[in-house]
This record gives sequence, structure tokens and C-alpha cells, in this order.
Amino acid sequence: MASIGTTLYTYRGHSRAVLALSWSPDRRSIASGGDDKTVQVWDAVDGGRICTYDGPSSSVQALVWSPQGTQIVSGYYNNVLHVWDVVSARTLLTYQGHRGEISSVSWSPDGVLIASGSYDETVQLWQADTGKRVWTYDELHLDVEDVQWSSDGQYLAYADYQEIHIWETATQRLHRILSDASDAIEVIAWSPNSHLLAVGRDNDEIQLWDVATGRITLTYRNDHSFVHSISWSPDGTWIASTSDDGTVQVWNALTGQPLVTYRGHTASSWVRSVAWSPDGTKIASAGSDGCVHIWKTS
Repeated sequence: MASIGTTLYTYRGHSRAVLALSWSPDRRSIASGGDDKTVQVWDAVDGGRICTYDGPSSSVQALVWSPQGTQIVSGYYNNVLHVWDVVSARTLLTYQGHRGEISSVSWSPDGVLIASGSYDETVQLWQADTGKRVWTYDELHLDVEDVQWSSDGQYLAYADYQEIHIWETATQRLHRILSDASDAIEVIAWSPNSHLLAVGRDNDEIQLWDVATGRITLTYRNDHSFVHSISWSPDGTWIASTSDDGTVQVWNALTGQPLVTYRGHTASSWVRSVAWSPDGTKIASAGSDGCVHIWKTS
């Protein structure tokens, strides 16, 4: 039987649902954004607010820190993305290349490029310092649900409802398409060693795919509801996943054995986002109750 996670503290700075989370690379700060149209950066130790970025008057759908930890890119419901400075909360550039709601964003490990996915059925790559578009992939024919750079920077994976396309970033060639007969894809997440891709679906399943062989190595059933978010522990041993019943599940990535069920969120809420701290000691999760919980496994 899985144990129960222990709440360290709860951040209550948002007035509406929190849709996106990201830890700073140095693990000292967390950025969170959502339906109150703000991104808030706050101290990961005591919850003290550092700054608030208002951006456009639109819900924050996705965000991520730069690898250097000095900037954040945030994507919005009104189709735009902003890159801004964390210290000054000043906008550095605005990217307006999409024609639909932003669904996901991922910063290349070298900090040079940003990949953004949208409900306009495209993935676009653009320069983080200038906003110049360098590539558009528009052959998915369905809304883009998620886009993620591998940890080593060699691959870029993006998913629509049915398939995951994996591209070699150096050559911009298609490496592999992962597809089976399961239900719609909601989210994807690379393992820290870039060998596996976790795929969350709306039939309660999380699949682990071996990128080299294109085969499923493990299927984990969430047993609660469809999967909104997935986060690997930094050592690649554990996976945290969120669901619609207000819980977060933590389980062994190699065996599928459950470790923790976190029930700190309101029982009637859904948990939209989960993120493991860079040092592996804490987990942040957030959703429709408007709160961000910082907690740990036993």
C-alpha cells in the first residue's frame, strides 16, 4: 500500500486555478501561473513572494525557466508567449507566431531555442534572445498537447491526441513516431537520461516508451482519472502524476509499484501540474483549488 505524502507548506498567492509550475534550476524559487492571469515567483523554502508578472490579460497555460535561471517564458490562452526577466519582471520579448491557444513550452538545454506547441496544430522553434522563428512543424493535423526537449538536447518530442513525433534536433529529421491504439494523449515527459518517454493518457494510463526501440516497457494505471501532468524524479527512479480526483500519485518508474498518494489538495479539485525539485527532495503540485502545495515523500 502506498504511503501518504507530507505537506511542508501551501502557497496561496493565486486567486484562481493554477495551471503551470516550474522550479528554478537552483531549486530556490518556484514560478506558478494560471487563470488569474499572473505568473508569480516565490521562495521555495518559505513561500515569500519575490515578484508578480502580469503580462497580457489572459490565462497562463504554460511556463518554464531558462536553463540559466534568469528568465521565464510564459504562454497564454490568447496565443502569445512572453520572455521576461525574473529580477525586474520586465518583458524582454513577445512572440506572436501562433494562431491558437498555447498548450506547452520547452526551453532547449543550451538556452538558445524555445519550442512552443499550440492548438493551431503547429510546433514552432524560435530564438530565445530575438524571437525570430527558425522552424515550424505543421504536419500533426491535430492540436498539439505537449512539446518537450530531451534532457541531453538531442531530441524534441511533441504529441497530438494520437501520436508522439520525436525529432533529431541536430538534423531536424524525424527519428521515430510512437503510436498505439490507446486513448488520447494528454502529456509527455522525458526521463533524466533521455532514454524513456512517459506518456499520460485520458484512459488513466501512463506508458513508458523506449525511444531507441519504439516499444512500451511499462504501463502504469493511475486508477483515478486521466493524467494531467507527469514529473520524473531527478535520478529517474520515481514518477509523479496528477489526476482529476485531487490526488498526486508517486510510483516506481521501473516496476510500477506505488509509493505515495498525496491527498493534500481539496478532494473535489483536479490537480493540473506537478514538478519535482531539482535536488529530488520535494514535490510541488497545483490545480483548481488555486493553491500550490510543497510536499515530500516519507
